[in-house]
Amino acid sequence: MSPEELLSRVCIGMTRDEVVAALGPPDDMGGTSRKYRTPRIYRYGRIEVCFEPWKAGTLHMVYTEDDEGNGHVLL
Repeated sequence: MSPEELLSRVCIGMTRDEVVAALGPPDDMGGTSRKYRTPRIYRYGRIEVCFEPWKAGTLHMVYTEDDEGNGHVLL
């Protein structure tokens, strides 16, 4: 999925369930800790969809890195 297509399907404030309904299951998940056991990062290829850390957290950022490792906030 291209970044443009992904961005056309999601918006800030969406729940995890809404993102998965729009994009399908993530390729990978991460960003857990002892305090926050629910993954806060869903990866779709090179794009990371980031949620606020608590269990009911909502989408707050979409991020990617280019080939040189430079980060870019897409949403």
